Amino acid sequence: MKPRILFLVPADYETLCRKGVSWMIRERDEHGFFERVITVHPLTSAPRIVDLDAVHRIYELPLGTALGASSQWQARLAAPVAVLRTFAAVTRIAREERVDIVRAMDPYLMGLLGWWIARSLRIPWCISLHAAYAKSFALSPKKGFAQWQRRVAGLVPRFVLPKAWLLLPVSEYLIDDLVRDGADRAKVRVIPHGIDMTAYSRQLEPSAHAAFELPPEVPVISWISRMSGENYSGDIADIVERVVRA
Repeated sequence: MKPRILFLVPADYETLCRKGVSWMIRERDEHGFFERVITVHPLTSAPRIVDLDAVHRIYELPLGTALGASSQWQARLAAPVAVLRTFAAVTRIAREERVDIVRAMDPYLMGLLGWWIARSLRIPWCISLHAAYAKSFALSPKKGFAQWQRRVAGLVPRFVLPKAWLLLPVSEYLIDDLVRDGADRAKVRVIPHGIDMTAYSRQLEPSAHAAFELPPEVPVISWISRMSGENYSGDIADIVERVVRA
């Protein structure tokens, strides 16, 4: 019998659709390796279930209402109760869906939730790591309630990383950070994110030079990312200046 997997993701389906990456959810069955793929988005503003097909189902839970930076103070005071309810709800979902393995998509709240579910159901679990989180936080500082949340969240990795069955960073440069936070290096399996270069194997029309009426010898600097601090958007001006000088 094929296994069933539960993904814990700190996002929501609508945002993933707007970003154009929602198609990646369907890849989680690993070409049919998993019989059933359950994705849980705990940090949304309203509960709902989205069935993408017979294999992929998304559960969205409204914990984001209590933990969001714009939450009312009453919701913030009730946040511990909301967290406990969410943990119970996701554990119930995992049990009803007969999940065999849990994958948490960050070492913070998702990691804590993954540990709780795996411990409750006595099943294996792993954490995938997609960024150098401490660096990302430094590049996109927060204030007020969000800053307090980050301080609390910063305590979680040292608790969950040593307990995970496997740790799946996207690059080798993340390994040292994991070990410093108490992870066992023997449990680390690097899973690099590949890039499909097919789209770049042919000339794209119209080209940037044609669109902006630039001479062919003029260099073009493209920024293909979200304009956010954690994506080093603050470096763009410095990069442009260096290219111009060169």
